Amino acid sequence: MTQDFEALLESIYEGPFEAVPWASFAARLGQRLDAPHLGLFISRIQDPGGTTMLIRTPDTEWGDLNEAGFFLRYIALDPFVGLPLSVPMALDDLLSREQLKSNEYYLRHLKPMNIAHALGMDLRLEDGLELRLRVAREHERRAFDIEDKALCRRLAPHLQRALKVFSAMQRFESLQATCSSLTEQVTGGVILLGARGEVMHANQAAWELFSSGTLKLRDGTLHLEDREIREKLSRIIEAAARPQDPLAPGMVSVLRVEQCGGTAPLSLLVRVLPALVGGRGAPALMVLITRVGDRSTVPAELIAQVFGLTRTEAIVVSCLADGDTVEEIATNLGMSMHTVRAHLRSIFDKTGVSKQTELIRRVLTAVPVLTKRT
Repeated sequence: MTQDFEALLESIYEGPFEAVPWASFAARLGQRLDAPHLGLFISRIQDPGGTTMLIRTPDTEWGDLNEAGFFLRYIALDPFVGLPLSVPMALDDLLSREQLKSNEYYLRHLKPMNIAHALGMDLRLEDGLELRLRVAREHERRAFDIEDKALCRRLAPHLQRALKVFSAMQRFESLQATCSSLTEQVTGGVILLGARGEVMHANQAAWELFSSGTLKLRDGTLHLEDREIREKLSRIIEAAARPQDPLAPGMVSVLRVEQCGGTAPLSLLVRVLPALVGGRGAPALMVLITRVGDRSTVPAELIAQVFGLTRTEAIVVSCLADGDTVEEIATNLGMSMHTVRAHLRSIFDKTGVSKQTELIRRVLTAVPVLTKRT
């Protein structure tokens, strides 16, 4: 293995971590192939419009050029579409010189840049992420030959592995963004803990509790002053680290943390996340923090979606979860007692429960993260 090839492999595996993915690889490959024009198109089959289209030319800085859906217009003309995966093909393999002269792709994208020779290779993961490599040379340079194709073929399995890393990073970043967005919608505190108890994410309400000293953040981990409560949390963290059935519901525990100065105690609902989610590098525990005695309103629209209820039925359930009696619900909603009870019978049938207490427990278990304090 030559030093140049080793450098190419190194740049491939560094690519997913670069600010512009595979920028250093593109530069090295362009030099190795004596090809100043190079494109990398990273997309998902489900969302071609969201393609990252990176192009490098002698006169163009490397960057995402997919503006106003340019990729969709480009790919509609690209003669390399439908290539066998991981197999490099030259433009000469697809079109004769005569065909090329009248080809719209050539006339629109290649001829204005004095390009006559191009090489393409496509990669695809099972999750739908694709990487298209396009390399081009000007008219006066030599055509791509068997040695150029052999080099790209040798690089293909390494690019495939690096693409898997890139895809995993995208999924994790998407999960982080989703967690951040959801947790900021909650009035109470939300903390995500790793398998060793380290704080991986905390919403604004949780950081306010840390700032006030109500909760402690010590060496990056959640610290509770009460020894007994701290030991209980440690046991929960240990349980979360043990192998779990990925399809089983997460274990839930509630810890009560007393506060000084007559401030209402805190209730910490600790949910062990399923192993399917809480894998290596992902959160293992979710801690929901509320003040004991706070009244919470479970959004009716969420109840309707989760349990398949009508809007009115969901409002009745929301009121029950808030602690209202049937009489209070009838008065507040302007209904008769008979109508409220009729709604309850329908709700019981749809949710498969027979008691109000069981209904409330099921609702609060299903949507505890999205409850909002009033």
